[in-house]
Amino acid sequence: MKTVYRATRGDKKALLNDIEPGMSLFVINEHVGNSGPSKTYSEYIVTTEKMPFTRTPVVQSPVTRGKSSLESLLGKEREIYTQRPSLPNLGARDNHSAYTEDAQRTATLVADLHAQEAALAMSREWSLAGRR
Repeated sequence: MKTVYRATRGDKKALLNDIEPGMSLFVINEHVGNSGPSKTYSEYIVTTEKMPFTRTPVVQSPVTRGKSSLESLLGKEREIYTQRPSLPNLGARDNHSAYTEDAQRTATLVADLHAQEAALAMSREWSLAGRR
């Protein structure tokens, strides 16, 4: 299995062959703000659901619970990763500027842990559904 799939015909076909329900997929988000450019990642879980006409697998975000087709996600993001990037999780961002530096670091770690636990729970749910 590859670690990065790009929006090409060959990679799309390979991704569709390699995925299974409950698998985590990651996309990298680029942001431009007052402090300059930064990157985060978003996680999506492969479900057992399929799109009605194309039969393309549906992916779901554990943070927002939003669903989209894998094909549209690949087309929009241009790259999908199968390994968790060493970047902050977009869904776990914590912007409480009133915290001290240590409290901010702890809040960020807790938010990251919560996002990873939500993704793991959703991954288990869909992988069990895929075995039925």
